[in-house]
Amino acid sequence: MEIEIGRRYRTRNGRKASVNVKDTGHAWFPYSGHVEGSPGIWVYWRKNGSCLLGDDPHPHDLIAEWSDTPTLWRDMTDAEKGALLLAHHEGKVIEVWVVDHHASWWGEKAVSYWRDDLAYRVRPEPKRETAYLWASFPDGIKAIGTIELLEGEPQKSSIRLSGEQPVCDSIRMEPVK
Repeated sequence: MEIEIGRRYRTRNGRKASVNVKDTGHAWFPYSGHVEGSPGIWVYWRKNGSCLLGDDPHPHDLIAEWSDTPTLWRDMTDAEKGALLLAHHEGKVIEVWVVDHHASWWGEKAVSYWRDDLAYRVRPEPKRETAYLWASFPDGIKAIGTIELLEGEPQKSSIRLSGEQPVCDSIRMEPVK
């Protein structure tokens, strides 16, 4: 495998890595970039994809080009399979990559055995974000509170105000359909 700037690679532990810099000033580790899930940490690699950090082999070693197509069970590393088996044992929801004619998606699956020709993952937790509520008053715009939103669930909110204060029992949130 030849490492190229701007390309994405799969690490030994299954994460997506982006190689952003060549000629880092380190003769033995000429490439650097980021690994998904390790924010703010620069990772350095040799020409063969091995990582500067820690042990050899290292979880951040580059082992293949990244593909947005999910990895089949037969192509997963032992660490990836072990993580799925442990999650299944802990009762977490396992999803399987479903391909039906011209569409594909992650679907929930009751797993009683693992097939080599299927891709699996642990259902990701939805991202939560805090949104700030603002109201316009004659003397300016003011923050009146915050709400927590779940990724993928657009909501409509309404709040009645008494003067500049929200009336707590008037807060209504409903999914947008």
